[in-house]
Amino acid sequence: IKGTRPYMAPEQLEGTANAKTDVYALGLLLYEVLTLHPAFDPHAPGLLQDVRAGAIADVETRNPRRPVPPALAETCRRALARDPAGRLPSARALGQTLRGWLDGTMERERRHHEAETFAAKGIEIDTIDIDLVVRPRWFREMGSNGSVPLLVWDGAAIHPSNVINE
Repeated sequence: IKGTRPYMAPEQLEGTANAKTDVYALGLLLYEVLTLHPAFDPHAPGLLQDVRAGAIADVETRNPRRPVPPALAETCRRALARDPAGRLPSARALGQTLRGWLDGTMERERRHHEAETFAAKGIEIDTIDIDLVVRPRWFREMGSNGSVPLLVWDGAAIHPSNVINE
């Protein structure tokens, strides 16, 4: 067996390794960054059995004092899927997913999909609640000239008074 045991994918114990094995190892690092705890205790007597079983405490509940955003928790869970077929396809895909979370595109895509779903069902939305985790640069630039612009967010016209400034 080659590898650092607490950072091994379950299939490594069987002597198999591929690109998805790397995704699992990166997922273990992401888990540790998000929770401030390793997924597997390196000193535990049943370490190899835990690795083989993929027995990892949920990333969202592992450290109650460190809340993990749901989208990041889901990305971490996908990277740590016990079955390699359930993992992200590559380290590059994991990196792109994390970049999408950092720059806000994952949230915009989720909201856009949600709006399309409402539109398909014919549901009218009276108010639009935008939680700006990442404030768009164009919002600051348009608002700096003193006028009250009408913003367009994913095809919906939004008056700035409806935007919560943090």
